[in-house]
Amino acid sequence: MTDIVKLDENKDIIFSGFKLSSNGLKPVGKPTYDQWAAVGEFIRKSEGAIHFWLGDWFNYGEENWGEAHSQELEDKYGYDFNTLSKDKWVANKIDPERRHSGLSFRHHEEVACLPPEEQSQLLCKAEEENINSNDFRRVVKKFKKDKKSLNQKPTGNFDLVYVDTPILSCYPEEIVPNRISLFDLEDIKLPLNNDSLIFIWSTGTNIANTVKLMTTWGFKQESILVWNRIKTSFETEFSTEHCLFLIVGVKGMFTVPSSNKPFTEIIETDTGSKPEKFFLIIEKAYPDFKKGIIGNVKRTNWLPVNY
Repeated sequence: MTDIVKLDENKDIIFSGFKLSSNGLKPVGKPTYDQWAAVGEFIRKSEGAIHFWLGDWFNYGEENWGEAHSQELEDKYGYDFNTLSKDKWVANKIDPERRHSGLSFRHHEEVACLPPEEQSQLLCKAEEENINSNDFRRVVKKFKKDKKSLNQKPTGNFDLVYVDTPILSCYPEEIVPNRISLFDLEDIKLPLNNDSLIFIWSTGTNIANTVKLMTTWGFKQESILVWNRIKTSFETEFSTEHCLFLIVGVKGMFTVPSSNKPFTEIIETDTGSKPEKFFLIIEKAYPDFKKGIIGNVKRTNWLPVNY
């Protein structure tokens, strides 16, 4: 026979052979083992659900009888304002069908500010992977950070732009099918501040045209960084030119730090990709600049340039 929850004259709970009051739990008569176990399960579920019960209860009262009546009962029963406000908010943000009985209220609180589909995604992850509430907070924090980074769009102008895209006919169409003509780039309006810097990659045969493009954009050549590509990724006759040049241009009042020599040779023998050192040089020299990238390169704290 299923036990029924009852209230006595003092509004204490009578369930499965026990009396549950604000002062504790007492047996009524001589409960069986099964009754004792059933009360333990009841307490476990109550502990996990109490904040949702409070939130749903208060939200229902406000919806049906207005905030004034709900506030009256809040004061009468002495609920903590901050706790009840949090319970109301979480219960309102997460519908019952998206709640997970196997997770704590704190798990749900962490995702309450997210859209419904993301709430479900993260709560399912927490339950499937048995993630505790402390670790789940870190999971949600990383999710929000990654989401912000993914959706972030450049606003305002850049202080510095890095251009790394196949330009002109350095390689034939079959090797670099998406090469961009320098003449196509001349009409681009870059979202740059009046005082700004630009870094453009070029082959040796293209330096003159690249500098011309830089001048069209309003920059003056300031320096060149050299990459000595002893090992190239293109095993064809078109890969005989073993150096690439990162041309540095300035516009307005910005200058290249004196620590950067006019010509810096960097030798790379084991990769066909541009060395990490170039980015590190720029980031060390200009740590607080808003940096943009033209090309397929992606890097943390750099934004794609829309043009």
